[in-house]
Amino acid sequence: MKKYRVIQMGLGAVGRRSAKLIAEKESVELVGAIDIDEQLVGRDVSDVVGLNDRTGVTISNNIDEVLSTPADLVLHMTPTSMAYDDDNWQGNLDEIIRCLQAGKNVITLTGFNYPYIRSPEQASLLDKVAKENNVTIHGTGVNPTYISELLPLALTGSMQRVDGLRFSRTADHSEYDSVKIARDMLGYGLSLEEFDLMIGRFKKFMHFYFLESIHAVAAGLDWEPPDDIKSTITRYPAKTALKTSVIDCPPGHVCALTISVEGFRDGTPVITMEWTGVICPNECPSDYPKPGESIWIDGEPSTGVEFTGKHPHDALGVSVAITTNYVPVVVEAEPGLKWFGEMPTPVCIK
Repeated sequence: MKKYRVIQMGLGAVGRRSAKLIAEKESVELVGAIDIDEQLVGRDVSDVVGLNDRTGVTISNNIDEVLSTPADLVLHMTPTSMAYDDDNWQGNLDEIIRCLQAGKNVITLTGFNYPYIRSPEQASLLDKVAKENNVTIHGTGVNPTYISELLPLALTGSMQRVDGLRFSRTADHSEYDSVKIARDMLGYGLSLEEFDLMIGRFKKFMHFYFLESIHAVAAGLDWEPPDDIKSTITRYPAKTALKTSVIDCPPGHVCALTISVEGFRDGTPVITMEWTGVICPNECPSDYPKPGESIWIDGEPSTGVEFTGKHPHDALGVSVAITTNYVPVVVEAEPGLKWFGEMPTPVCIK
C-alpha cells in the first residue's frame, strides 16, 4: 500500500480535525504542520488535536522550511481571505502558489473549486504554475463541490432528461471554536442591526462560492451557463439565550442564516444552491432550520435524495473526510488546476 506524505497548512477548527484524521490513517502520513498562531507554534501536533500518541511533527510558522520537507501534498486550510476582505482572494492565492512552487500538490478548502468563470486570470495562473512544477491544485469541500455538485450530477446518470436542480444544506456550526469565523464571518450572536451591517461581505463571498457551483453543474450537464444569477439572505433571531464555546447569543440576536443562490435561464431558476448555518439547533424553535442535506432534480424521471444519520450534523468531519480521501486522487492526477469533473471520484481510504 502506497503511503502519501501530507503537510497540514492551517490548524484552526477544520485544520485540527484534518491533522487528527491524517495521523489516524494508514495510507497517509503527516510530515509537516504550518500555523501562525504563536500559541500553537513549537508544539507537537498531538497536543493540539487530541491525540494520545505524539506525532513527532512540530507546528511551525516557517512556511518555507516546512515546504522544504519531502511531501506529496499540502492540505491548505487557512482562513478564506475574501470572507474578510471584499474581492480579495490574493492571500489564499499567494499561499497556494508558494506551495505549488515548492513542488507540492495542493488541496484547498478556500475556494478555487471552479474559478474559470469568476476569475479566469487566477485560474490560468494556478494552472500555469502547477504545470510548471508538475503538480496539481484542486479546490473542494462539502459544499461547494462534493455534495452540492458531484453527487447531484451523479444522480442525473439515471435520468432521461434534466430540467432543473436544487441542492439544500443546513450545517450545525455549534462546534466552531473560532470567533473570527463564527461571529465575524457568519454573524452568530450579533444583533439583527449588526448582522445587516456586516453580512453584505459574506453574502458576496457566498455568491461567488456558489457562482462556481452553479457553473460547475452547468458544465457537468453540458448546459449553457445561466443568463442571470441572484442571491438572497435570511437571518433567524434566537428566541432564548444560546451559547457555544465562543458565542453568547442573547434572545433576538442571530442564531441561523440562509443564503440562496439561483441560476436563471429566461427568467426561470434552473439551478439553486441553498446553504444554511445554525448554532444550537436543538434549542431553536421547531420551525427553524435543522441540520440536513437534500438534492432534488426535476426532469424525467424526477428524483431526489435526503441525507440522514450523523452526516448533516458533522460539518467539520465531513469536510476533512473529503479532503483526506482526495489525497491519492490529486497526487496521481495530471498536473494543473483540476476541478472534480476532470478526476475520479474519491472513496474512503484506509
